[in-house]
Amino acid sequence: MERTGGGAAALPTLGEFLRYVGREAAGHDDPAGHTGLANPAGQTGQTDPADTTAPADTTDLAGYASRAVTGAVPASEPYSGDDIRDLLVVADAAEPWLRDRHAAARRLRALAGAGATGLLVNGPLGTAAHASVTSAARHSSVPVLFASGLPWLRAARIISDLRLRAAEGKAASLSDLLEAARPDRGGDAGLLLGWLSTAVEGTAEILAPHEDAARIPDPGAVDALRTGHASASAASSGPAQIRMYALGASRPHPVLVVTRPGDFPPGAVESVRRVLPFLEGAVRHPLTGPEGLESAQVAVLQLLMGGLVTWARRTAHALRLSRTAMAASAVRVHILQCPPGLRDTAAGQCRQRLRETGLVVRCPVDDGQVIVISEAPGGHAAVDPARDALMTLVAEAPEYRLGTSRRAPLAATAGAYEEATQALAVARNRTGRVAEYEEEADLTRLLPPGACPWAERFLQPLARLPAGRRPEIAHSVRLGLAFGIGGAAKLSGQHRNTVRAHLARTAQLLGLDLRRLGDRAVLSLALRVQDDLAADSAASSVPDTGLRELLQQPPCREWAARFLAPLDTAGRRSLRRTVTTWVLCGARTEETAGRLRLHYKTVLAHLATAEQVLQRPLIETHRRVTEGDDSANGFNGPHDVVLALHVASPELGIIDSRLLDG
Repeated sequence: MERTGGGAAALPTLGEFLRYVGREAAGHDDPAGHTGLANPAGQTGQTDPADTTAPADTTDLAGYASRAVTGAVPASEPYSGDDIRDLLVVADAAEPWLRDRHAAARRLRALAGAGATGLLVNGPLGTAAHASVTSAARHSSVPVLFASGLPWLRAARIISDLRLRAAEGKAASLSDLLEAARPDRGGDAGLLLGWLSTAVEGTAEILAPHEDAARIPDPGAVDALRTGHASASAASSGPAQIRMYALGASRPHPVLVVTRPGDFPPGAVESVRRVLPFLEGAVRHPLTGPEGLESAQVAVLQLLMGGLVTWARRTAHALRLSRTAMAASAVRVHILQCPPGLRDTAAGQCRQRLRETGLVVRCPVDDGQVIVISEAPGGHAAVDPARDALMTLVAEAPEYRLGTSRRAPLAATAGAYEEATQALAVARNRTGRVAEYEEEADLTRLLPPGACPWAERFLQPLARLPAGRRPEIAHSVRLGLAFGIGGAAKLSGQHRNTVRAHLARTAQLLGLDLRRLGDRAVLSLALRVQDDLAADSAASSVPDTGLRELLQQPPCREWAARFLAPLDTAGRRSLRRTVTTWVLCGARTEETAGRLRLHYKTVLAHLATAEQVLQRPLIETHRRVTEGDDSANGFNGPHDVVLALHVASPELGIIDSRLLDG
């Protein structure tokens, strides 16, 4: 589990959940509230008289407290595979299977196999359920907790609050780290060591190359690090644990010594990993080294993708990263495609030509892409120095491709990135290998003014989300729909489970089934309308209309006909049939092949050709055989295809009528 300074966790743990509940119970005035939590697989002293087994040994939470918990689900919900991995399963004490020791044992084994964090039984202690589950838990690796007045919805809310606090603590800690690493501080490692000491809840110091190391329990290990025979080592002094790392490129090396009162959890190791590049720069020369700057650039991009503009600007300001772009009222996002082996070279060329006017980041998702965020000149001026410099670079390098977004505010970076990705798909098939996003290709811009009230009404159930988290969740969902769970996690810096949970929660509130391509397309359209057209104040006075009526307006019908026209040209009739069947099959290629009685590779070839003629990416180019929610299989390409096919052929039923008329 990832941790940062001050012990702030990226994901809460079972121990933190229990401590939170315990504090809440201590201040609870209602005697029917929380009555206490039993130890995992242990005994609370209240057993059922019918239990004839020997009492279990009482165990504490030492073996379970560090388990990550991402949310809570009711035990009554069906699950399969790893649907409940890292989730706390909550069962009501009245559920029949809890009173059957054998049924309880089977359920606990299933929870263990699915990777559940634990089982919480909500109900009065001393019931038959308590005794049978306690007995079954003796042979299970799943911790079992008992509480009263803690249903699954309340448990889920508590975990959500813990995750928000953890995220805020993590952001504050990383901001402190970047502030300590500012180049204008002259390479002083003291602030960095102070941050690391707080982060690992111990001490951190640097031994100079010729400093006496007698106080270290293993001086021989220090000598090996100084001479370059080892890069890292570990030692212990009683219960204290010590990690040591060689710094710098010159021998003898300075040695970073980090000490904790106990073992190094993964979070403490991660904190050391975060600060090492900055310390390397501090011992090498007064300015922070390129490795640290590269990590900082990715961090700024991830903050922008999550809509956290203030944090992104603070981070960029602390390290003097592209102040021109970060202070601009409007920016463009450019994506430079190159062979993976040339990406470092391409990134260096971009930085050399743009200097400090653009933020240049190696894409965290695609190892053949460089992302550039640059200031976009105002008005209708044709001169855009950053864009022109990148176009010149592409003209000089036949292996490069460039896609560029429209002008957008910095807060809309995620949407601009989607536009640049779509433009890149067009650039791959153009002679000049350069393309800008074409506004006339954007359906949201062609919708009548009633689209804004529709989107607002459609997304209204999301108002039940915590107010402070709505923008974060909306950005996460939009990225998840466009780039898949894995791609969205890398772009936003969130955990994959966080993105998955945001999608699941949104679908639940809106009554959607995101396994249906039509439901995904409608949700994507609503989010795009909300983000792109919300500033149109004229739309506020327009009466709300349904989606069916909106999509049947003449501009939308013209857009759909123009969009699908390349599939209807001579010799391409089979493409229209394949793409339509693929959409009706929910973008499942194998099912499409079976329905069309074609070979799987033939369907893939048809889709690849359709990508070229529609100028929309439909499936991820370098992972075409991968399907499922973890693949970046669309960049909104399939969503536009769904909407165009519905407008052209509403009788196909691609979009459910409840979404069209609701």
